[in-house]
Amino acid sequence: VMEFVGSNPLECLAGLPLEVIFRSFADLKQNGIPKGVHAILNMGDAGTSWSGGDHWADPEVTTLVRRFVCRGGGFVGIGDPSACSRHGQYFQLADLLGVEKEIGNTMGVVAYRVPVVEGHFINRETGGITDMLSQRSNVYVADGNAQVLEASGIHVNLACNTVAGGRTVYFSQLPYSLDNARLLLRALLWAARQEHALQRCHSTNPKVDCAFYPKAGVFCLANNIDSKQITTVFDANGAARRFTLQPYQWRWEPQRG
Repeated sequence: VMEFVGSNPLECLAGLPLEVIFRSFADLKQNGIPKGVHAILNMGDAGTSWSGGDHWADPEVTTLVRRFVCRGGGFVGIGDPSACSRHGQYFQLADLLGVEKEIGNTMGVVAYRVPVVEGHFINRETGGITDMLSQRSNVYVADGNAQVLEASGIHVNLACNTVAGGRTVYFSQLPYSLDNARLLLRALLWAARQEHALQRCHSTNPKVDCAFYPKAGVFCLANNIDSKQITTVFDANGAARRFTLQPYQWRWEPQRG
């Protein structure tokens, strides 16, 4: 179960095999974070209703999220997550995310280049964010424990962090594409410590969707683009099978075993 704090519809989230709950900040304060939620997603530009604006100046909000992450939950931020200029800090959850955005209030902090981690679970199938609108994020590493997965010089585009008992992921932006939708899925599963979910009913090629129908004992593969695609599919029993699909081909296959 993934909880979305904010109200901006996120196209990359559409169609992912997740149960999503949309919550307002008022609801978050009144009712807390429900049991069974594994990760929180917050995104949007600073100062907008999408990311939350001044709601992040409320210690009750930040405490709720910090407590959730420190107890093993996940937090994924896109754009300006938890952004609100307060007490010399911009990302109010910079301590969790491991990154901070420079807006001219922290000139005493030196932004530095860190090695980019290769082959991480999050971007293993896609390589990184596609269709980037801008490479200059003005986001830099603020915690030496954070792992940068994609960067342009000192500008962080994708990073992850492990803090206390939880995990966090930061994206500078995430325009819609098939690869970016897969990237978001893997980020959410990693943050929620649910990586094993990709060992069942999963196509390793982001351009090939799969849908399983357990009662009928079959599954369907769909190539979403205009070129031939090869994919490995983990069936409902976790067995790996390799398939080749022609452009825009749909293919029905029986579930074995």
